[in-house]
Amino acid sequence: MGNATQAYLRYGADQKFHLAAGRLCQIGRSLANEVVVQDAEVSRHHASVEARETEFIVSDAGSRNGTYLNGNRIQGPVRLKPGDRIEVGNTQIVFEWPGAPGAAPRFDEDATIAATLIPPSYFTVVLTMNGLPKVAEHADPAKLDAALGLCREQVDEILKRERLSKVRFSGDLVILDAGEQGGIGAADLLERVLSASSDMAIALEQLPAHASVIGRIQVSGAVCLQDSISPVGSSDALKQAVALAAQSSKMGTVLQLNAPAVERVKSRYPGITESLMPSPVPGAMALQFFQLQQVMQG
Repeated sequence: MGNATQAYLRYGADQKFHLAAGRLCQIGRSLANEVVVQDAEVSRHHASVEARETEFIVSDAGSRNGTYLNGNRIQGPVRLKPGDRIEVGNTQIVFEWPGAPGAAPRFDEDATIAATLIPPSYFTVVLTMNGLPKVAEHADPAKLDAALGLCREQVDEILKRERLSKVRFSGDLVILDAGEQGGIGAADLLERVLSASSDMAIALEQLPAHASVIGRIQVSGAVCLQDSISPVGSSDALKQAVALAAQSSKMGTVLQLNAPAVERVKSRYPGITESLMPSPVPGAMALQFFQLQQVMQG
């Protein structure tokens, strides 16, 4: 798809969803959507954006309040242009396409952050809640919203305890970025990231019980370490972590680590080598969550 792979939807305070060719991005209040909008005026399945080879199409999904584009209600599929504002309920979602044909080269938000704010080392953590769409399908919407709120409160407490910044929730993904800060060394940061990942997984897997629904959520994920001296930027780190997390979902309740993270973990926990499993991704290794807890406690 060429430059079209750079296209994404920007919504909320700092959330983005990158669009991939041949994929349909669904927008709505249900947790089964790719872009989840917490807005009472938004239908459970409100609208969608289809990523084709050379264009992106927004459509209403039969919502009760309609979908608007730049202030005008759409009556059928409409082709998106960079900067277009998709309005669902009281929520605005902006379509960005820095690599659109004919677009002038520019430093986007991610590039600016990568160039000015990235610390010497930073971790991108992606946890995926496998089974969430099925749980959401069978749960009472009000109970599900309350259960999700409770899980988020528990996650916030974990992050506060570990002195980490807030996570982003996007569909069945939970995303955390953590970087070295003044007085905090890399070893300390690694330990806090791993501890938070393990405890968040436990909290998120309790969602079905909180929602009083029979079902199971299995959390898997990835930890990617990046150094600011490398050419890889923050958006690339997120893509790498999402790809690793997708592989993890096929392997059960495991946390995968990219090659730099594996080396950092081996250095911090010399006895962890025998617990690491090979990953389908070159250079990466996987670790069961329960083994991670044992290693850190030992």
